[in-house]
Amino acid sequence: MAPPTVASINKRMAEFRRLELHGFLAKYAKNVPPHHFYVRSDGVNYPMKALWAASHRPPILPRKFKPMIAMSGFDSFGYRIVRVTAGTAKKNAVLLASQATEGERFCDEVVRIRRNPKIVAQAKAYYGAVCQACDLDFETFYGTLGKDYIECHHINPLSGRDGEGEVTAIQDLAMLCANCHRMVHRKTPCLTVKELKRAIRSSR
Repeated sequence: MAPPTVASINKRMAEFRRLELHGFLAKYAKNVPPHHFYVRSDGVNYPMKALWAASHRPPILPRKFKPMIAMSGFDSFGYRIVRVTAGTAKKNAVLLASQATEGERFCDEVVRIRRNPKIVAQAKAYYGAVCQACDLDFETFYGTLGKDYIECHHINPLSGRDGEGEVTAIQDLAMLCANCHRMVHRKTPCLTVKELKRAIRSSR
């Protein structure tokens, strides 16, 4: 049996982040939760005894050794041991259980709606880059970073049309900030700009 090394510990830490707390404890500690002691690294609390046991090659069970052995071992490698209360441990478990794996690349078939950037540019020039619902001016708020930035809202949403090309006029568009744009689309059919403005006024 080979004792833990920095490489084996880091490998099990990565596995812990992938499996999350319950999966890691099920695999290496027979679902027995830690009592008080964790290894703190990069903002994550790892169950000390389970991590030490899992870092052996082959892994051993946490009940095979005393906590002081794990503490001494992690300390020799420069890891930080923290003691947490039951309440803190519970919160940590909730945070870890709330993690999710994301970022995987995949191909998907989608149907896109053709938009005409020319009419959008004309509408922005006509109305100006100020939200017509809440009056947010991105340039005033963000400086030069926000200059000329605004989102274009189709009063008659393109997603609700029959899929055939239809004429869009400037009067069919409104300038909205990102927040207001999301809010008008929270209802089906979507809110009018006037309805959103009333909702904003009533909330103040």
